[in-house]
Amino acid sequence: MDLVKSKPELIVENAFSRQQLIVVTRYAKQPKLTPQDRGLLVLLASRVQGWKNALLIVKPDTLLKWHRQGFKLYWRQKSQGTPRRPQISEETIALIKEMAVENRLWGAPRIRDELHKLVIRVSKRTIQRYTRQARRGLPPQQKSQTWTTFLANHASEIWACDFVQTYDLFFRAIFLFFIIEHGSRRVVHVSVTRSPSDAWAAQQIREATSFGDGPRFLVCDNDGKYGALFDHAVTGAGSTLIHTPPSAFLPHGNRISKSSG
Repeated sequence: MDLVKSKPELIVENAFSRQQLIVVTRYAKQPKLTPQDRGLLVLLASRVQGWKNALLIVKPDTLLKWHRQGFKLYWRQKSQGTPRRPQISEETIALIKEMAVENRLWGAPRIRDELHKLVIRVSKRTIQRYTRQARRGLPPQQKSQTWTTFLANHASEIWACDFVQTYDLFFRAIFLFFIIEHGSRRVVHVSVTRSPSDAWAAQQIREATSFGDGPRFLVCDNDGKYGALFDHAVTGAGSTLIHTPPSAFLPHGNRISKSSG
């Protein structure tokens, strides 16, 4: 078979066998191949037609495995490409991350506005990327306190009002309006009407705060009887009105709105 082979092929096969002999003679007990030896054997085997018969020191499957590993390594490095240099300075990146960590409620538009004050122009997408990097791994921040905490902290400054519907002797509807102080459960004001309305509810607030001793917060539900006149009366008394559904007073209920401070 060697007689029909061309001279270049015989030279390559000879080099292929010679490289294996070099490895065998280098170590007496067990041949140890370096990464350079593996790469050279793979390269020579690709130039020899009957390389499986000429391979002596390792199995053909081992050589094929080396070839696949080199193939993966080559394309992994090629797919990474050249790393891009950031278009903004390292000082600006550090400033964006510092703002993102110290001001957890700031979004990209707010950080961009703050950078504009320092004559630093950065796109919104760039700010969002570095903001996510800075806040990754941080514990979640509670944006507002629970109703339980709010009521406990401001119990002496909170009044709550509500309508209670009942019936008289002739089964006609009667509406009782109560205002209580949350801290002491003291009834501050009570009144009765057959036709509750926004104007009537507003008048009850004015009567309950006629001496200027109104609360800091007045809590009510989202009943339609609390309209614009009622809101104006509460504001005129120097109080902050908080509309909330009844479920907010249950354990683990909804959180208070940002407008309530």
